Amino acid sequence: MDQIFNNREVAVSIWAGLLFIFGISKAGVRDAAKNVVIAFFHPKIVSTFLFMGIYTWGVVKLLQIIDLWNFVQLKNTIFWFIFVGVAEIFKATSAQGKEHYFKNSLKSHFKILVILEFVVAFQSFSLIAEIFIVPISAFLGALLAVSQSKEEFEPVEKIISWLLSIFGIIFILYGCYYMSTHLDKFLQIKTILDFLTPILLSIFLLPFVYVLSVYILYERILIRINIYTSNKKNRLFGKVMALIHFNRDHKSLEKWLAYSCMDDFRTKKSIEESIKSFNQLDEKMV
Repeated sequence: MDQIFNNREVAVSIWAGLLFIFGISKAGVRDAAKNVVIAFFHPKIVSTFLFMGIYTWGVVKLLQIIDLWNFVQLKNTIFWFIFVGVAEIFKATSAQGKEHYFKNSLKSHFKILVILEFVVAFQSFSLIAEIFIVPISAFLGALLAVSQSKEEFEPVEKIISWLLSIFGIIFILYGCYYMSTHLDKFLQIKTILDFLTPILLSIFLLPFVYVLSVYILYERILIRINIYTSNKKNRLFGKVMALIHFNRDHKSLEKWLAYSCMDDFRTKKSIEESIKSFNQLDEKMV
């Protein structure tokens, strides 16, 4: 098992298993978990992750062709998909509203912190040590999040930040020491790929997140057309015409829908006239 999972991953799995067993033993937790699972398997969510899976498979095949991925990286790829890729997909709903979101996401993969995180993760401690380290780190992280929620907790926040900094320095020093004494293990293709795989997968995911964020934005805006008419053909025609006329100008699209009324969607001709009328009004206001 050590060849596939390191001690830290085994320790996390043990604690996750214990928490899962504890959770399903509580009726309230079981009911909440059931609702979460039902919500997660909504057709739109399932289709999104299906497309993401296909897209990721395509990226992996591309990386494999240029010798930047091999089967040994399957575990890292699966972990990346579950813990990083899924989180990025859920962020797509707000990506369009954040300035320089994609630029900052790209830059984040080239910070010194990324290298330090890899140094820390390069070699885990013994399984017994990791079983204690994992819950302590998680507990301190949770306390830090709570202490940052209110100003009166600021003294506690400073203490916890200090403790986490000490832990971080110890892990980094241990990682550097281990690398210096095991250069033959560190200077391997596998180690380089272990470092590059999650970074490359995250970078290649950005175009997918961008397209998804644009889709979510326009779906949220265009759904208003359904309020104005129950005619499916008019709904489809209105959405198509809106995309043709307003293109990437989603702010004007929102203004047009706010300007429109039910009468504007009675016929296809009335939809075209509504867009034309709005454009003329918008030009005068400018």
